Amino acid sequence: MNSKIPFFFPGLTTLVVLGAFTPLSLAAEITGKEIYLAKCATCHGPKGEGVKGKYAKKLNGALSISQLARVIQETMPEKDPGSLKLAEAEKIAGYIHSAFYFRGSRDANAEVRVELAHLTATQYQNAVADLIASFRTKETQDGPAGVQGEYFKGRNFNKGDKVLTRADPEIHFDFQINSPEPGKIDPYEFSIRWTGSLLPKETGIYDLVVRTDHAFRLWVNDEKNPLIDGWVKSGKETEFKSAIRLLGGRAYFLRLEFSKAKQGVNDSNKTPKPPVKPAFIKLYWKAPFGALEPIPSRNFLTKTNPEVFVLDTPFPPDDRSRGWERGVGFSSEWETAVREGALETAAYVTTRLEELAKAPNAAGDRKNKLRDFVKKLARVAFSSQWNPETDTRIDKIFQDNADGEMGVKKSLLLILMSPRFLYTRLPGADAKAQIASRLALGLWDSIPSPELLEKISTGPALDLKFLEATARQMMNDPRAKQKVMRFFHYLLNVEHIADIQKEKLSFPKFNDAVLADMRLSLDLFVDDVYFSPGSQFSELLLSRNLYLNSRLGDFLQTAVKPGAGFAKVPGDEFRSGIITHPYLLSVLAYPGESSPIHRGVFLARGMLGVGMNPPPEAVAPLAPDLHPSLSTRERVEMQTRPASCLTCHGIINPLGFTLEKYDAAGRFRREEKSKAINAQGSFVDRQGKAHNFSTPRELAQFISQSREAQEYFAENVFHHVTQQPLRAYGNETLQFLLPKEEGINMREIFIRAAVRDALGPVKTPQRN
Repeated sequence: MNSKIPFFFPGLTTLVVLGAFTPLSLAAEITGKEIYLAKCATCHGPKGEGVKGKYAKKLNGALSISQLARVIQETMPEKDPGSLKLAEAEKIAGYIHSAFYFRGSRDANAEVRVELAHLTATQYQNAVADLIASFRTKETQDGPAGVQGEYFKGRNFNKGDKVLTRADPEIHFDFQINSPEPGKIDPYEFSIRWTGSLLPKETGIYDLVVRTDHAFRLWVNDEKNPLIDGWVKSGKETEFKSAIRLLGGRAYFLRLEFSKAKQGVNDSNKTPKPPVKPAFIKLYWKAPFGALEPIPSRNFLTKTNPEVFVLDTPFPPDDRSRGWERGVGFSSEWETAVREGALETAAYVTTRLEELAKAPNAAGDRKNKLRDFVKKLARVAFSSQWNPETDTRIDKIFQDNADGEMGVKKSLLLILMSPRFLYTRLPGADAKAQIASRLALGLWDSIPSPELLEKISTGPALDLKFLEATARQMMNDPRAKQKVMRFFHYLLNVEHIADIQKEKLSFPKFNDAVLADMRLSLDLFVDDVYFSPGSQFSELLLSRNLYLNSRLGDFLQTAVKPGAGFAKVPGDEFRSGIITHPYLLSVLAYPGESSPIHRGVFLARGMLGVGMNPPPEAVAPLAPDLHPSLSTRERVEMQTRPASCLTCHGIINPLGFTLEKYDAAGRFRREEKSKAINAQGSFVDRQGKAHNFSTPRELAQFISQSREAQEYFAENVFHHVTQQPLRAYGNETLQFLLPKEEGINMREIFIRAAVRDALGPVKTPQRN
């Protein structure tokens, strides 16, 4: 290949030259791999990884085989470009494409092995929470939504004064001068106690806000210490708030007490009663990625739940260099976080020993009870890595410390900082317990429960049907649902999107509340499709349904009953699953304009799995004001017209253009700049076949039926579940995840990924 002829690979920051290649008479039996190794590997490496001093860049990109073959034919060999026959170039392109070039072999250049990994930050938080939860009554999220309200005719919650008990959908009352129960409760004086559980969906900091003009106390995740105490107030303040960190997908104890006093009424001398003082009580929150709103019924549960230990110690971000979160980094920051986390957990436990260890302070055998408690805790923490030596070390700690609480603290530090707790794949573990541990990490991001350990230890642990049935049950756990939603946030690249702004002139109704509604709408849609009986990948892309409330419906100009909460509403004829969801379209846009480039990159990379690196340099889009007569499509075509851009943008733009009938906030439109919008698009697949699209639905139908897109989805699921490279588990693993059958069941892919990992990197199991 002539080294002066540039060869642009999509996404690369430099020009790629395929290297020296001398003419070769190709016998029919000579393969593309043999040609490549003989003539290309000296410059580009046996796996296209690059060779220092010759050509150090990896060979990867997104051209189809036919496109790649044409480039090779035109630019190779170095001393005689154009002398190769097309059939010869196709052999070379076919090998490069399958071995290390395209999406299907992104990690081909990396060392492929199952890596020793420690708990990620999420897994550590969940593990310590579940470790302590194993000594409490089991959490339940079954039962009706809302909160349980007890209404009293006095202000002191006396049992004899209780008038009624009912389930309230929300705590959002403005009684004004009225009684909450006319004829039974005096409007001058009454009290209400609401109890139940709080159900946050995302992990993070929640702002809790109480608005009232009377006395109140609010407890969240702590039955003894109020989060907000407004029982004794001074001044005219009516809003009170506090922040609390919560793990998503768990149920938290909640109690709110409200008391209205008579305030100046004098019945003893039968003087006329003054006017009834108005009363109101409202409970709000601001969730991560949300806006301040009354806590809705779906985030309440009428049943109460035990306290949850939520670790506050911050952990450094986990490594994502391979495209998925994994616990492979060992830094001083991580070591410090582990130590601080262990100290925080030990402090929490030692203040609750009477509850957790069932060891009253006055008990004569308290120290023995504490020692036995720690031994049980170690068994749960270590699961597959537990051995009798653990008990011996705990005995020694308690012998050396006269104070039982000090023995607990030292033992907990030993356990929580031990590699047997922190590392998930240590050798020499109990085989069945290791299977339980991998299933729990894969589907719950946590340690196995005692019930799961018991089930695996007494069952046919190597039986594929048994493991899949067990994993299927585990998928019903709220922790699994939380992991599924985190996966989709990752897949759609909305994990950290919190602040999206739109131009006020063009989008006057767009605000934080609408943005929060959009994100919740996306979550409700994904949850509905994923946990439906079929859990079809195609439905994720083809469903026209949207989840809307009245506010979001008004913004999207879709008819929804005023004041209505979220419900499934049929979308317009152009809506098609996640690729046309308003939240995603808003994220993939500018404040005032759509962005075919951002949307096209997402479709290419995020849905079709086209391997693309960041662009060579950041280029600002052409300002609309400089070209007021041009549509967004026309400006993008103008800016990306140079040949140096088209290799990438020839893939990106035609995909992004298919979504041009949706504006910067995801609203449907037919015109821009008084011109009919051209939403024609296309894509050339790996085999070089061109596919044309005139609507987003046609694009979605292509993606849903594309084997490459299905495989990319399955690979992402596997990496998210196992946090290991798929290729380390054998070439048959992808077929195990995606057997040739009618439809692609997303939930079953999660289950198979967890089971495949649980069995370890051995020969892929076969179904009978």
